[in-house]
Amino acid sequence: MWGSTRKENSHNKECSDLQSFIDVGMIIEKIQRENYVRKQKSVQQIEGVANDLMNWKKSHDSDMKSLENQIEFLKMRKEQIRQNSTEMTVLADQLRHRLTNIREMKIKNQQLFGDQEDMQC
Repeated sequence: MWGSTRKENSHNKECSDLQSFIDVGMIIEKIQRENYVRKQKSVQQIEGVANDLMNWKKSHDSDMKSLENQIEFLKMRKEQIRQNSTEMTVLADQLRHRLTNIREMKIKNQQLFGDQEDMQC
């Protein structure tokens, strides 16, 4: 009887060990599966963040290029305005000179014709 109890205890212990081994295997498999799922989610999130950063960079680069183009346009426009201002100054000086000449001629004509009118009288 003592021997049969021992065999049963031994058999129960083996079954218990087998059950523990199966449970540990299932637990490890579950952990590995969960780790795989977490890793996949992390990879997806990283790819999403990388895509967002690339899109932001492209947008930023595009904005910077646009700003550079606008700055270049403004520099050209500033130079055009400066040239136009210089030309206007030259034209204004020429106009003043002509007006001065016209006034002088008018005064001379008045003096000349005024002297002739005085002589006729």
